[in-house]
Amino acid sequence: MDRETLYSWLTATRLARGLADALLRRRARRRLLALDGASPRAQVRTLLGLVHRARGTRFGREHDFHRVRTPDDFRRLVPLRSAAELWQQYGVPALPALGGAAWPGPISYLATCDVAPGRVSPPLPVSRELVATHREALWTALALVHGARPQARLLSGSLLFVGGGAALTPLSAGVATGNLEELTRAQLPRLLRPYMVVAPYSGDASLQALAERGPDLPVTCLAGSARRLVRLFDCLRERTGCECLLDAWPGLTAILYSRGPDDPDRAELARLAGTSAGPPVLLMEACVRPEGVFAIEDPRHGLLRLALDHGIYFEFVPLEELGRPRPGRHGLEAVATGLPYALAVTTPGLWACLTGLTVCFERNNPPLLSSLEAELPALPPAQILPLRTDAPLPSAPHPGLPRPQSADRAAAPARRFSRSPWSARADQK
Repeated sequence: MDRETLYSWLTATRLARGLADALLRRRARRRLLALDGASPRAQVRTLLGLVHRARGTRFGREHDFHRVRTPDDFRRLVPLRSAAELWQQYGVPALPALGGAAWPGPISYLATCDVAPGRVSPPLPVSRELVATHREALWTALALVHGARPQARLLSGSLLFVGGGAALTPLSAGVATGNLEELTRAQLPRLLRPYMVVAPYSGDASLQALAERGPDLPVTCLAGSARRLVRLFDCLRERTGCECLLDAWPGLTAILYSRGPDDPDRAELARLAGTSAGPPVLLMEACVRPEGVFAIEDPRHGLLRLALDHGIYFEFVPLEELGRPRPGRHGLEAVATGLPYALAVTTPGLWACLTGLTVCFERNNPPLLSSLEAELPALPPAQILPLRTDAPLPSAPHPGLPRPQSADRAAAPARRFSRSPWSARADQK
């Protein structure tokens, strides 16, 4: 018996599953405490950390990242744009070696997904840091499930991830293809990996294969886009004749789902889940995109909760200002409840990019969203640095390139952010 076979056998034992469940519950309690204790200050640390990591990239040099000390400095130096504009300006010229363009790298994959029927998102470079943001979101989601179902034994069965249609394209030979969920799974602690099943992104073929294995998978937690979850149920019903998901998986505790504008709603998923003599299946919505998980439903409040400490920096643009040449951009500490905002994000490799989502806050502390819609007027191109393809990348900002400005005033030297752990290094010449 080889080592992997022995490990698989050991982790499948009742004792090993009980130990793993105990460790997961402990991690969940710690995560909930950190989540409830997080403040908007975490967003500032996230932004400065991302800026510091990318100072040496082409994007960082052209936008004077060495002068960024506060969110105001960042907004003055980095204009809003779309992910497609960023990709055309910094991704396309650097292919296939994307490391150093907008993020240090290494960059081994490009991720794409269907943001709407017939419309594919621009390619997104996938780095280790981007995968880490998805991993943290997974821990948060599992912690919230345990907070709502403290007696749940999720690892007594399998955590099944059917994904949301994010496909990975390798940038070099010898790199395996797959989906972002599988890549995130590979970064989890080895103790948890045996209890996770991930469906590859291959259309209905992977769902049909899961339906074949369905009766042998004691699923306790199901995650994916609402569209793929409904399609998986259709495959299960054709295969097993089950009337609801609880018929196929009696131990099902929670369903984590994301949904687009035309996807099945919560009521449809509740009907498919079915009813049981015990607590109903917990339904938790999440806003999941390849560039990050933006919000996860908190069952304690019944609303989506902004993921403010997962390595993503959020900005909010008042909708009435979106068509202006220089719309206002607010951090989490400055948003008002009850008003709609266009959501822009900064993640590892994306900088102040509009997401196409509109959000409305119900509460500020904790940051709870009452709505999150994929309807947004377009932002006219403005203040995007020109693309230079006729010269090698400079080691410092080229004197011929225009400096980012605020109104008609050139960007001034940034103020020191005294509590930032990156300030000392950022001041070095």
